[in-house]
Amino acid sequence: AETSDVLKLDCTTVHVACAYLDRLLLPATDASSGTSDIPTHLWQLVALTCLRVAGKFEEAEENVPSIDSFTKHLTTPIKLAPAQVREWEIYVLQRLEYNMSMVTPMHCITYFNGRGVVFKDDSWNGRALIDKIPRYVQKYTEFFANLCMQDYLYQQFSPSLLAAAIVYSARHALSVAPLWRPELEELTGHCTEDAHQVFLKIWGLYSDTFPAHARRTSASPKSVTDFEGELEQPVQPVTSA
Repeated sequence: AETSDVLKLDCTTVHVACAYLDRLLLPATDASSGTSDIPTHLWQLVALTCLRVAGKFEEAEENVPSIDSFTKHLTTPIKLAPAQVREWEIYVLQRLEYNMSMVTPMHCITYFNGRGVVFKDDSWNGRALIDKIPRYVQKYTEFFANLCMQDYLYQQFSPSLLAAAIVYSARHALSVAPLWRPELEELTGHCTEDAHQVFLKIWGLYSDTFPAHARRTSASPKSVTDFEGELEQPVQPVTSA
């Protein structure tokens, strides 16, 4: 995650890179021994190569990290020449069989947030919304998406369903009511019950991973000052790319 921040890559690019890495490592793992045919000392190199390849697929051309900016994030003492970086990119492409199209929950979340997941007649903690609520909802959707990316449990859900449950989780975390609306069902294609069932799993993971923060979130802020203090520096999970 820190590398993608330094390289100024979009959150969606990170999610695509992680999906590429999963596709590379999981089929390459021997189920009987639990070992991968990709040596562990190369995992960082493969992960960063996935990030660069994902950047080429997801980002505008001018935002794709240069080879120099890419290689300086490698902790290996081995220095790679540009031609070697390109060889690793070809390796990743071949292992993925050049099937680069990926729809992740983050794609859906970006679309949902763009269409709007907060409405004028929503309430916050029983009162009228404040102007910052939509921005904080977006921040929490990205946070929960990053959190879910770290657990294979969530791969069983379709990207749109997981994204809908993440929106539900963000609204819950911020005490936005109602938690689900007909407009959100129409936007996401998922009903309250479906979103709620996956939300329970997300909130369970959140509570287990960040118990103190989850308790503070569950105790709704009573004033705008409390609200801003709670969300000023939300805990960020560590992602694998």
